[in-house]
Amino acid sequence: MKSGLPAVKLPAAPCAPFLWATLPLVAISIVEKMAFETTRVATMLQTRYNASREAVIAPGSLPIDPMTHLTPRVFLSSASLWLGLGVAAALLAAAVRLRRARGPI
Repeated sequence: MKSGLPAVKLPAAPCAPFLWATLPLVAISIVEKMAFETTRVATMLQTRYNASREAVIAPGSLPIDPMTHLTPRVFLSSASLWLGLGVAAALLAAAVRLRRARGPI
């Protein structure tokens, strides 16, 4: 069945999701470095990455060490975990609501 709506060309995001997920962060970091001569965005991203790793693996132990002790109490009590899950749930609910309101494709 043909609808009366014109065909809409989708952006490249469905073809390269990893690129579209990382490119804005890299671009913001580069623009910040060129415009302001600071690295606050890159430092923030690095801190977020390292903090998530430290919440799972005990500080001071090497991840390749077979005796590495996981710390589930620290991981499950981290505020960033629960905030991230809350934001993810809210965004998923918003996406479902928008999709249902839009109707069939």
